[in-house]
Amino acid sequence: MSDVPPPQQFQSQSKSKRDQEFEEGLNRLRKEYATAPIERKLFPDPKI
Repeated sequence: MSDVPPPQQFQSQSKSKRDQEFEEGLNRLRKEYATAPIERKLFPDPKI
């Protein structure tokens, strides 16, 4: 009887998978945004 999971579990699984991809994208953007200022400090513009 417990071999078949309830339909709610399927919904939460697909949702969690989508949330995981969304969080991965957010983390990627956050890393790029956080490293941008550091790169500017290490490699300042030649204008200065």
